[in-house]
Amino acid sequence: MPARPSTIKDIAGRIGVSPSTVSRALNADSRISDNTRKRVRSAAEELGYIPNLSARHIRRGHSWTVGLLVPDIRNSFYNSVAACLAERCRNLSINVSLPTPEVTAPLPSFQLVLGNTDDDPQEEAGQVLALIEARAAGLVITPSPAPLEKTIALLRSLPVVQLHRHVPAIAGDVICMDEAAGVRAAATHLLAAGHRRIAYSGTRRDISTGAARLQGFLEAHEAAGVVPDWSMIQLRPPRAEFGAESAHQALTARPRPTAILFGSTELTAGGLQAIAEIGFSIPADISVIGYGDSVWSELLSPPLSTISLPSDVMAQRAAQRIFYRIENTCTDGSQTLDGNRQGTAEHISLPPRLILRCSTMPI
Repeated sequence: MPARPSTIKDIAGRIGVSPSTVSRALNADSRISDNTRKRVRSAAEELGYIPNLSARHIRRGHSWTVGLLVPDIRNSFYNSVAACLAERCRNLSINVSLPTPEVTAPLPSFQLVLGNTDDDPQEEAGQVLALIEARAAGLVITPSPAPLEKTIALLRSLPVVQLHRHVPAIAGDVICMDEAAGVRAAATHLLAAGHRRIAYSGTRRDISTGAARLQGFLEAHEAAGVVPDWSMIQLRPPRAEFGAESAHQALTARPRPTAILFGSTELTAGGLQAIAEIGFSIPADISVIGYGDSVWSELLSPPLSTISLPSDVMAQRAAQRIFYRIENTCTDGSQTLDGNRQGTAEHISLPPRLILRCSTMPI
């Protein structure tokens, strides 16, 4: 049988003090002398003592975990966000108010728990519930387009920051990008280069980001006095296979477009594969602007012009807001976004950047 984990009582017996003295020493209580603290910590190390964090969870109201729920963990944007948030969880020191003096020890690092919802409302609800049952301290979420009512209700019980998308029914901070501005700048560049038949492969309009990106595409045409060809506009789920389908459909149409603009990282990846399979040369046969400045964007031949997302900045801001919310959450877990404990919810919109390389040319 496996050995029984060491307890506070074991430490107390080893050095001849009471369990309450050991508890206070481990939690840096000022009433305990430096010599006793050193003896306790030395004995704890010798015995391989591991603190019972679940007991602390009960007294404090939450665990040392922060959830991150995203629609597609394969997406390079969410990869970057997860890496940044995980690093902040490990390194950020947070002054959380604890209800009893016995649990005032130096706080352990937070741990990031990553979940993939696949934009399935039922899956999303189940993962939110699991995080709450595990007493997660807070949640950063890219919500599905239409979360279930029970999901929205569950989210009221813990600090929440929405990332990249915004569902108004979900309370809390929102960290997003000016999606319309990014696509508007890309379409404006193509229109200024003389392109009039521009295909657009974007995400669905029921997703907040998809609606905003389409808006930017249409605004660029309106500003240029050009009527967009709606037969060249395809709105699909943000998956590589749909990017390939939309690109193949656009490039086999007659007359075909002279340029194609992608409105998603995954749609870009799939679309580029379809262009290569058809045998078109970029930009001689088709000008292309992608979405999301992946590592491989500069390595392509020619290097890809793209709308760059401030993923690191977005992740940093999300980390700042979620830890602020955790630190200022009431001890019963309730949220107060009415100007009392937590202040007014923030809606932060960060600017994108159009990076022009060699994948477009005038006509």
